[in-house]
This record gives sequence, structure tokens and C-alpha cells, in this order.
Amino acid sequence: MVLLHVKRGDDEAKQFLVEVAAATPCAELTQQLAEIHNLRLKVGRLTAAAEGLARHGPMKPPEQQGLDDETPMLEDVTDEGDIKKRVPEHGPHYCQDPTERRTGNAPPSDMGAIISRTVEDAARLVSKDQIAMKQLTSRKALLDSIDAIKGATMIVYPMGLPPFDTVRQILDEKEELGGSAAGTTTTTTTNNNN
Repeated sequence: MVLLHVKRGDDEAKQFLVEVAAATPCAELTQQLAEIHNLRLKVGRLTAAAEGLARHGPMKPPEQQGLDDETPMLEDVTDEGDIKKRVPEHGPHYCQDPTERRTGNAPPSDMGAIISRTVEDAARLVSKDQIAMKQLTSRKALLDSIDAIKGATMIVYPMGLPPFDTVRQILDEKEELGGSAAGTTTTTTTNNNN
């Protein structure tokens, strides 16, 4: 077995340790490392999104993101040109999202804690402290952390999340990374063995 300390750039947060068999072919090793790297990035994006879900509830529809509750929507304008006053729908655990991307209708604190604890466990797996503690990163552990967040989300939101929610998109493998900063950090491999 060989211990690999994988680095990408000078950023300590992008480093991880992997143990592989010494006889592993280079093409297979490259594929495994790229997959682990991408899974670490996915866990990082998922933990950030799930923490927002636990604190501020589900996402607003895309056309309402960034707008506060006082901003009139097109459907609020009457035929006469007057603007109808909307009454915001705030739940009992309302916690306004400073970015206005989420509704603010957070789950009850005990339910939100379920997601938060699961997120903390997953965040530890991709923490830069793993290197200092000589902890290995494995594909299975990363996939298990994604499944744990999915389970916690299903417990707190049994009715499901809206299709435009980032957490749901990541869990359903429907996340669009093209054109985003996250899309520039993922790694792809090509097999040159014809």
C-alpha cells in the first residue's frame, strides 16, 4: 500500500490523503483521485447549502431570489397600475436569509439541529485538519456523508424540497456547475488508452 498526499494548488483545503495499492495502474489511480477530489468538492457545496437550509429554510423560486418580501412582483400590479400589498408568509420559526435566496421559514430548532449535526460530520471529512490528523479520505466515507445529509433532509422535509433548491439539485445529481466557480474546480480525466 502507498500513502498519497494529494495537493491541488497551494490551498490547504484542497489537500487530502489516500491509500492505494502499489500495483494500481496510473490511469486507474488518476480516475480514483479525480473522483475523490470531485466528491470532496460536492460534499463541501452540499454542506454549505444544507446549513443554509437548516438556518433559513427552502429556497425561494429563482424569480424571487434576491428580492425581499416588500418588493412587488409583476403579479402584484393591478390592471389600473396600482400595486397590491402582499402579506409575507412567515412561519413560526422565521429567520430571514440575509442573501434573500431562501424563504426564511426554517424548520423547528430541534429538526434543524438534525441537519446541522449531519453537516458538521460531513464537513469534518473534507476539513483541512484531516491532513494534520493523518486521516485518510475514502470514496465510501464521502458517499456515506452525502447519504447521511440526504437522510437528514428527508427526515426534516418529508414532503420534499422544491426542484430549484440547491440541496435537492445536488442530491438528485441535477446540479448545473457550468459557468460557476464550482465548475472550474472539478476535475475530469480522459482515458488515452485506445
